[in-house]
Amino acid sequence: MAAQCAARDVLSFNAGWQFKKGPFSGEPKKVAALWDGKWENVTLPHTWNAKDMQEKAASFYQGVGYYKKNQVFDKALEGKRIFLRFEGVGTNTEVYINDKLVGTHQGGYSAFACEITRAVKYGQENEILVKADNAARPDVIPVNHSLFGVYGGIYRPVWMIVTEQNNITVTDCASSGVYITQKNVSKSSADVTGKGGLQDRECIRSGRKDTEEGKGKEKGL
Repeated sequence: MAAQCAARDVLSFNAGWQFKKGPFSGEPKKVAALWDGKWENVTLPHTWNAKDMQEKAASFYQGVGYYKKNQVFDKALEGKRIFLRFEGVGTNTEVYINDKLVGTHQGGYSAFACEITRAVKYGQENEILVKADNAARPDVIPVNHSLFGVYGGIYRPVWMIVTEQNNITVTDCASSGVYITQKNVSKSSADVTGKGGLQDRECIRSGRKDTEEGKGKEKGL
């Protein structure tokens, strides 16, 4: 009997966020007061530089901003794997679920994905917290804002991806996990090679990524 594989679910995760912009004081009491104060309700994509970056060169806010979202994950998701895929955050990012760090990323122009499965509490409210920082750093391109400022914030959409335990990888540079190359291309045919990054429970425990490869002759190219 052939095994049946359920397709993944890809769900918009852009509504219901709250935002708090720095700078944050080094004094604990001031930080606590700011943190407990009012948060701005936002829908992603969002940037805190929408206005100030347009008004005067080199005068826009560079620094830390926080996004948080409360989410209940249905108990029906237990036994699945859950990922958050960010299409772009400016510029350096930390992602927390219920105070547990589940992923980091450097760079504002590339997508990234992090698995949140083990940090989720099913059937109850979870707090998702994203720290974004668009301050220039010598180890992250661009190293300064002189030529082009990097907008701070979660300025591209976010998606929640739900898969089975055994799945085509989601976290390989946030790619589709399917890689296609071609050679010997002519008007009538081409040699096409397809590769898929597969993850199963053993891979998750060992940190290994398996890849399956298949080849075929595609006509009419």
